[in-house]
Amino acid sequence: MNADAVHRSIRVIPTGNSGNIKIASLPNLRDIGGWQTRDGARVRTGLLYRSTELDKLHGEDMGTFAKLGIRSVYDLRTEAERSAQPDRLPPNTEYIVLDVLKDLSGAAPAQVLMALSDPKIAAEMLGGGKAVAHFEEAAILNMALPCVAQAAKNPS
Repeated sequence: MNADAVHRSIRVIPTGNSGNIKIASLPNLRDIGGWQTRDGARVRTGLLYRSTELDKLHGEDMGTFAKLGIRSVYDLRTEAERSAQPDRLPPNTEYIVLDVLKDLSGAAPAQVLMALSDPKIAAEMLGGGKAVAHFEEAAILNMALPCVAQAAKNPS
């Protein structure tokens, strides 16, 4: 079954330039296809997906996910996030860690889970507009991090 047929069978719902894929245990699974490239072409559907919380994938949803034909999962989370919520994947799915915050362990994005578990820390770290500034700074710094360059060259 090709990607288009799979999408029809599991109801891909277009939301702007991407499709929200209806899998109950993965409510944020989306097909990134459909975005327009600089030369006017479109990214093919059924090639690149994004999601969160693959640790919640279970039951019949595991089979539905497997039908998408996803061969590799790139996990961008920190080690602490991966340990707290390890991904569940169908057999024979390649799992690749690309910890894009590895070199920024003290930065706001790497501390979000801790901050959100304590309202006082969250208010100190993210209150009064600090959150936007932290994340903008981290996005800029991220591109120059050795772990990002290494992950791009040699995903593991």
